[in-house]
Amino acid sequence: MSCAPREMTGRAAFAAHCDALGLSQAHTADELKHAYRRLMLQWHPDRHHGDAERLATALARTQTITAAHAYLAAAQSAYSGGQGASPQYEEPVRRTYVEGFPDATVLEVHVRAPNLKSVGYNSVTADLYLKFRGDRVYRARGVPRVVFEALIAAPAPGAYADRHILSRYQTQRC
Repeated sequence: MSCAPREMTGRAAFAAHCDALGLSQAHTADELKHAYRRLMLQWHPDRHHGDAERLATALARTQTITAAHAYLAAAQSAYSGGQGASPQYEEPVRRTYVEGFPDATVLEVHVRAPNLKSVGYNSVTADLYLKFRGDRVYRARGVPRVVFEALIAAPAPGAYADRHILSRYQTQRC
């Protein structure tokens, strides 16, 4: 099992996340869910309390599994418009400031929320971008990647952003 480094993007990141869950390039929503649950049952930290080294390994594996699941679920949702179709990796279209975010290296991930339109994350600067309806863009600084991954995996991304990002991190309108 491998972990996708944070610097890895594009086709390599997609393949590494598939590999982390033991999936081929193409997968269905059911295959993704089954692979995630199977691995979480095996590596969940609650199952490895007896040995500190094994617990540390389990924690690292669950972080990798969770990150891979969030990445692939977001890719699948973006590909299918939330309908659960099987994605193949396609090179992302980089947005400009007019269409997306001020940082042109940030990939715009569309989310389903009443007020929140899309999000993006720069892992080098730890900046999280939130684009609301009406194309208002806000940047939250110093946001850990795990918070971004939880945001895109949240059932209500707008509520998650209100509770866990806007009230906790320095935010400014772009």
